[in-house]
Amino acid sequence: DIAPRLPHLKGMASDRRPRSAEVARRRRGLPRATANYISDLVGGSTAAAVAVGSVHPVDTLKTRLQRLQPFSRSRALVLLSSTLTNASELYCGLAPILLGSALASGIKLSTYQALKRSSGGRRKVEPACAGAAAAVSSLVYTPFEMVKQRTQVERGGARAVAARALRREGWRGLYRGWGATVVRDLPFTVLELLAYDWMRRRV
Repeated sequence: DIAPRLPHLKGMASDRRPRSAEVARRRRGLPRATANYISDLVGGSTAAAVAVGSVHPVDTLKTRLQRLQPFSRSRALVLLSSTLTNASELYCGLAPILLGSALASGIKLSTYQALKRSSGGRRKVEPACAGAAAAVSSLVYTPFEMVKQRTQVERGGARAVAARALRREGWRGLYRGWGATVVRDLPFTVLELLAYDWMRRRV
């Protein structure tokens, strides 16, 4: 073995060995910025889809209890019993929110990372980048959230609910509550993404 006698050759060989991600990027022929954007988009979308799909039954129960009028303990127990015994009821509205959350989360993370890279990676602008990413992703998320909530409490599938909303309220109906969504999600997203970066630097 000549490696111990020729350490400089061993170092040269390791320097020439590109990382697996870099090899995959070169094979695809994608620019670095495009490959990074796609990676962030896919990663954020996958994480959101798994999380939303896991907790959706709980969200369905919460939404139906909030819409129960007039509220009473006995009516709430009847509602919980009828919903828990029917799996299809628990997953009402899953398709639109699964798609919307995956798209919005992927766009949120990839937009955040793209804005950070365009700013030169300065930490002082990270909160502004996170806020902008939250505003952009909310434009995608809000219509899906509205359709999901109405599907959980109204009759008909997601397509019928969306068509009914468009017919009665127009495109503005799909964005009902967008302002409240931004107010809710903006501080959450800023804290989420700053914590995400803080952990990445330390792991």
